[in-house]
Amino acid sequence: MHVQLFSCSALLLFSALIISVSAVGGLFKTYIPSLKSNVDSDKVLSVGATDFPFPQDLRYPRQVHLSVGEYNGDMVATWTTFQNTKGVVQYNLQGTSLWKDANATVTLFTDGGTEKRQLFIHRATMTNLKPAKFYNYRVGNEDAGWSAIFSYRAPITGPDWSPVVAIYGDLGNVNGRSIGRLQTEAEMRSIDAVFHVGESPVL
Repeated sequence: MHVQLFSCSALLLFSALIISVSAVGGLFKTYIPSLKSNVDSDKVLSVGATDFPFPQDLRYPRQVHLSVGEYNGDMVATWTTFQNTKGVVQYNLQGTSLWKDANATVTLFTDGGTEKRQLFIHRATMTNLKPAKFYNYRVGNEDAGWSAIFSYRAPITGPDWSPVVAIYGDLGNVNGRSIGRLQTEAEMRSIDAVFHVGESPVL
């Protein structure tokens, strides 16, 4: 395994974004879909992730990111909402028209600070993925709306693969010097995963 170490000072706000874009080989494309219609990636606008506007609906999915599942061939999508609502991840193998649905579990999170802010954390597992193949996915539901459509590469399996991993810790909240490098590595697909070993990112 090849490991890349980065300095730990960066904007905390972007940590979830970095996990999202680099956890499985980079952010390849981001789309704005029609919120109420079926997914058609040929008819939606390709934009950067930071350009996607958030609706005022408190049930709308935010802070979408990925992690490796418990079993080979699984990926977990995680996101937050400010109001309890049903959560679904829709995903498909790129180049195919068949989309699959997976329901999310919902966990109430209460901030330990003075504001006691409450968030709802949604987790849904995408299963039976083909190793090293590219997939599209989006999260949300028909009532509250869908996130942008993101893309990822399913993890490679087998003994003849040496992953390249970036590791970082507490990002801090000023003097962010790691984010640009991590984004570049992810978008160039030169890293396969990111290990965040410090404080949890902003939800």
